[in-house]
Amino acid sequence: MNKLRALIAAAVLGAVSFPASTAVAQAPSPEVEAKARALFNAGVDDYKQKRYLAAAQSFVGAHEMVPNSSLLFSAAQAFRRAFEEDQQEQSLAMAARYYRRYLDEVSEGKKRMQAAKALGELKPYLEGLEVDETQEMKFPTRVNVRSSVPGAVVELDGGPAQALPFS
Repeated sequence: MNKLRALIAAAVLGAVSFPASTAVAQAPSPEVEAKARALFNAGVDDYKQKRYLAAAQSFVGAHEMVPNSSLLFSAAQAFRRAFEEDQQEQSLAMAARYYRRYLDEVSEGKKRMQAAKALGELKPYLEGLEVDETQEMKFPTRVNVRSSVPGAVVELDGGPAQALPFS
């Protein structure tokens, strides 16, 4: 199952699986790394379900806990897909921001070319944009429910039962 998740992340998001280690000054605690991994996995699930802003939120959150350039690329991809669907300037600005951050951190590799190409494709949309790319996006509150129990469901606020994972 974990191999499948990593393959999906690599194929769909263009990112490698969640990093086992990071290049930060101080390694995160196992608890922080586990929380970041859970956010990454929720992002992969949301991306597969075409909930791109939710996916971006998860990737950004995971990156804040465990900085890794692959998470920047995944966030950029999710924001770009969100823009393709919602045509919101904020989604576009965040896609550009995270592609640029990725390009600033990564000096070589295939994903660098993909990021530069995607940023170039967004350039016509960015001209005349009045949204501040430096401002973090304010995401709505989200609930993610996951379970290892086969067939588990969740009901929220008296709504219909939803299969897990649920976001």
